[in-house]
Parts: sequence; structure tokens; C-alpha cells
Amino acid sequence: MAEHWQTILLERYGWYYSANFDAAGMPNNVDIHTHGLFERFNHYDLQICLPVTAGELELVNGLFGIVVDEIALGNRFLPGIPYLGLLAAPVAVSFAMASVAGRRYLRIIYPDIDGEVTAFPFCTQSTQLTDHRPLLPVFHEPGDIVDIGDVAHFILALNTAHGLVYRTGLELATFCLPGEEEPAFGWGAVERLEAVLHKCREICGVEFDMDKIAIQMEVVRKAMLPVSWLVEKGL
Repeated sequence: MAEHWQTILLERYGWYYSANFDAAGMPNNVDIHTHGLFERFNHYDLQICLPVTAGELELVNGLFGIVVDEIALGNRFLPGIPYLGLLAAPVAVSFAMASVAGRRYLRIIYPDIDGEVTAFPFCTQSTQLTDHRPLLPVFHEPGDIVDIGDVAHFILALNTAHGLVYRTGLELATFCLPGEEEPAFGWGAVERLEAVLHKCREICGVEFDMDKIAIQMEVVRKAMLPVSWLVEKGL
């Protein structure tokens, strides 16, 4: 039944949110986050970790709704920047990048009535920003790739998540999963993945062959070997 309503909300509004009030590893054990913004608007989904209760979800809906309305108009929000006009009070809201279950979220950092985030529970919002699980490929950014190890991990992530073995000239825009006719990636995902692959190629330069790395990553995945295996093989 829940999945049915989620589908209806996605079709009608392009997004919905789910709430977990027993989220271990999250500030205040609360994880309320949106679904659909990443796919619909090419914008990171939103997260709230304040200690609200199930009876206050109408307030949460309003808080999310204000930000989503701006996103739907084409506005983009970035971490670390204060934004005025999102609350009735003349105080600024900011965002922090969080990583949960392989996905990136923009966690909304709400201040108190004086615009401060130093007192409890507001001070907790910028803590526990990651659960340390590997990012899914479409949530990588060029800045995540800083050395050849990052290149190998990204190519392995593509292989593991999508069955995609990188090769020179690969067209992500037309790549389909086995048995599927529709492309695996939307336009926003293709743009992000291409940017990360471009950074990978820069890191590889002339010293490393990305096609060779991709073949080795296929072996790593099938044999469930650690990436350190590459070091032993002299990558």
C-alpha cells in the first residue's frame, strides 16, 4: 500500500518524503528525507534530522514544501551558504552535504528563533553526516576522484551497481541494462557520470589505461577480491 501511494505522489508531484524516528547513526535518531528530487529536478534530495515527532509531520511537509517549490522553479541550493526567505522568521537556513546508504542528501540546517545553531537540538544537525557506506556511482562528483585508487573504486562501483564495464567510447546516454530497452541513466545522471569519468581520465593521464583498469575491476567484482589486489598486481 505504501509503495502505491509513493508512486502516486511521484507521478503527481514529482517527490515525496519518508520518516524514520529510530534511525541509528543519525542526529537525534531521526532521518526524514525526500525522494524524487534527484531524478525529477537533478537536485540532491533533502534531509531533516531535528527531533520532530510523527505528530509534527505536517510541519515537516511545510518545511520541505517551501524548499522544493524553489527547486521546482529552477533554483539550486548549495552546502554552507545561508539562505534567507525560507522561513517566516528573518533568519537564514543553510545546508550540509550528507551521505546515507550510498546516496547524497542536502541536510537542511534550521536555526533557532535567534538564527543560531549552537544550542541543542539545533547543534546536532551538522553531526553524523555520513554512515560511511560507499557512494552509488551517480552520486559521485569530480572532486571525489583525487588519485588512481579513486578511479579504480569508481569504475568498480559502475560495474557493481549497473553491470557496466567501462571502455573507451562508451555512450552512457544509450547504455541499457541487460534485458531493458530504456537507457539506464537519465540526462542528469549522464551529465554527472561523464564529469566524473572526465576527471578519471585526467587522473590516469598517459600512465594508466582506464580500459585495462575496467577489465581488472571486472575480475575483482566476480572474484569478490579487495581493490588492494590491484596493488599486488602492480597497477
